[in-house]
Amino acid sequence: MSLADTNPFHELFVTDSAPEGEFVRYFSPFLVPHLPELFQDGNVVLKGTQGCGKSMLLKLLTPQVRVAYACRSEELKKTGQAGVDFPVPEAYRSFIGAGVNLSKSGLLDIAQMLPSDPKEQDFQSFTALFGDFLNYWLLRDLLESLQYIADNRDVFGALVSPMHFDHFAEAARAQDCWFGYFTDCHTFAAFRERVAYRVLRYRTWNARNIPNLDENILKTKTVIGEPLSRTVQCLKEAEAIGRNVPVFLRIDQMEELWHREGNQAKLTHFFRQTINRVLGSRDLRVSFRIGTRRYAWSGDLDMPGGRQIEESRDYMLIDLDETLRRREDRAGWLFEGFAADVFRHRVAIEPD
Repeated sequence: MSLADTNPFHELFVTDSAPEGEFVRYFSPFLVPHLPELFQDGNVVLKGTQGCGKSMLLKLLTPQVRVAYACRSEELKKTGQAGVDFPVPEAYRSFIGAGVNLSKSGLLDIAQMLPSDPKEQDFQSFTALFGDFLNYWLLRDLLESLQYIADNRDVFGALVSPMHFDHFAEAARAQDCWFGYFTDCHTFAAFRERVAYRVLRYRTWNARNIPNLDENILKTKTVIGEPLSRTVQCLKEAEAIGRNVPVFLRIDQMEELWHREGNQAKLTHFFRQTINRVLGSRDLRVSFRIGTRRYAWSGDLDMPGGRQIEESRDYMLIDLDETLRRREDRAGWLFEGFAADVFRHRVAIEPD
């Protein structure tokens, strides 16, 4: 009997957008042991065709999904059934995850603000705004994840130390990468509030509810990546998280950067270079996770300045299509077992 009113194989968004509780029922953990790089330090690009499971795998990195697994396990045990274990291997469960979905966030609406007859300076200015907006979106989600983990200590244990959150805020606000934006933020709550305000102002501008961004934002634009690395460094130095706890920042659905025409297509080309720059920096303080369809990672790997990012040097590539492809020797072929497990989770399972 099906858990959904529609065919979960036909309607891809059913699993991609399922609430965390339903995610636990739908998700097949079959491939997880075969993708250890996804849960280790270092940048990873996860690519594959539509519907192959990229977004669901990346969703495992969210703290909300981990709590959903814990809740579902308790529900099953109360009915005398075996619990369900969080599918990430035990050795890799101590991580902090945050991220953005380029399709659902509205982050790319900034491209619609480009003048109809833009000058080269406009492309540079809007690329800088995109980098700043992306920094603050990821920062906001990271801070929210920290608070969520602190509020669910029964699931995460001592993964974060909220008693040191204000110490972190004091250290972070003094970093020169913010250009004075957080000068008067002396607590974690104030720091979070200021980040959320900046994201809201970007969204308000993108919706054309205000004619211009605040002057304070325009004068304190950040360089892509560096503020996030500094944030993680301050978190560890303040002992808000352990020094060996990796931080994974997700950027899902990179293909959305290809769905533009004319001047907006030229602008999103610069947006792609901005994200490539983060991977090319190889900053060990933060690990990025990129989710993309195949056609969106077949080229355009340039960074600003001309150098291209390189596989195995700047990032590890996980190609789900290749992972599932049958070779001449069918030994080790994963697709058959994966398909059977997906069927069991989405169709054959009995509802409560």
